[in-house]
Amino acid sequence: MFAEIPGGTSEIIELDKGETIKVWIPAQPPIHLIQGYDLPVKEQKWSRLDYPDWWKESIKEEKSLMKDSPNYRNKKCEAFRKEQWVNRINGYWFFNNGVPVYITGAHWFFLTWCKLDVGYPTYFDFQRKSFYFSQYCAEDPFCLGYFKVGQRGFGKTIEEICLILESMTRPPSDRKGAIQSKSGKDAEGVFNKMVDIYNKLPDFFKPESNHGTLPKGKFSWYKTAVTGKLAKDVEVNDDEELRNEFWWAVAKETALDGQTMSDVMHDEIGKSDPKEQVDVAERIQVCRFVVFRQNKKRGLIRATSTIEELKKGGAEAHSVYKKSDSRIRSENGFTTSGIYRMFRSAIETTEPDEYGNSDPITAKRIHDAERKLRKDDLNELASYIRKNPYTSEEAFMEDADGCEFNGYLLNKRLEDLNMKDPTTMFDLEWTNGRDTIVRAEPNPRG
Repeated sequence: MFAEIPGGTSEIIELDKGETIKVWIPAQPPIHLIQGYDLPVKEQKWSRLDYPDWWKESIKEEKSLMKDSPNYRNKKCEAFRKEQWVNRINGYWFFNNGVPVYITGAHWFFLTWCKLDVGYPTYFDFQRKSFYFSQYCAEDPFCLGYFKVGQRGFGKTIEEICLILESMTRPPSDRKGAIQSKSGKDAEGVFNKMVDIYNKLPDFFKPESNHGTLPKGKFSWYKTAVTGKLAKDVEVNDDEELRNEFWWAVAKETALDGQTMSDVMHDEIGKSDPKEQVDVAERIQVCRFVVFRQNKKRGLIRATSTIEELKKGGAEAHSVYKKSDSRIRSENGFTTSGIYRMFRSAIETTEPDEYGNSDPITAKRIHDAERKLRKDDLNELASYIRKNPYTSEEAFMEDADGCEFNGYLLNKRLEDLNMKDPTTMFDLEWTNGRDTIVRAEPNPRG
């Protein structure tokens, strides 16, 4: 999505106010190959396609015959598996209320096969853009990762878990990845969620591993070791082993220092108290050089968070966010942090309609009512706003502790001032020829 695709189209994705990227979308296939083409327009929407009715019986027969003929494959099962891999690698098209929509292979993988506690995910249009952004960052040679900030509870962590599973369970081989959070215990908790999702994936998306169904803190996609007399007869072909690894790591800033990593997830970086837990701004700079080695991009940093308190990690996360503006780069092409950023407003992430589109008017009315309810408790109001921000400035709003004035109004005024250009352009002209009175006329170009 980073490079122009011959015959494809493009879309502008807003990362924050005035900050955008152009993503390239593959050429649209023939209409009859797009899901839902034969349905009435109002019935066209994302619909998860499950295993075909014949799958259980056919796969049972296949496994039975493989006992005597290890190379046997049921033709129908093999065709289905191939179709799923094509979708995962190339992405997927479906009609949505009359409009052909493309989702990335990772997004299709997430919606189709990543079963959560509440069932399979629902399609959101803002989520489509988020997956576009992730894919763009993975392909951009000058992007070492990203930081996604947005409303609490809109699935940032689960989305990143599934992106990592999609990436680490297929080639290239010999890659390593890890997750860090506020503490080792928190990272282990996220890792365990990943294990639960992984165990529910179809077998054709699970590489051979030696970690079993309950990996002890680490995925290890290697063939099970053979020991004893039988070991001398075992030959391991490079094509038979993925040899990728992924684990949870302690929160320490330098925990991954010196390694070469393909995927590093930083969960909830806006909630890590630098005095009691970890300085996330420093940790991301350490990890910058575990995904960028020998002057080459080797991997990707994935950071997400809502912001709790500026004094307990929010300020450090804000520092990372400000240094991740894709419009401000060194001569070498990198942002100050090395990563990009994306903000998702509570207005666009509130419960969508059946086509995945949020109603901004309804969403704002809901959140405005909650803000009004908290207007007399400025700290509680600031906390609610940070968890459900309309803008990135609101996401990093200061608390009102120790302030003699209305902290909320001061924050809003600062935001308003930051949005406005403090200068006005004029042309200076003589009123009646040279050396007469000079007047300033507004420049028509602004």
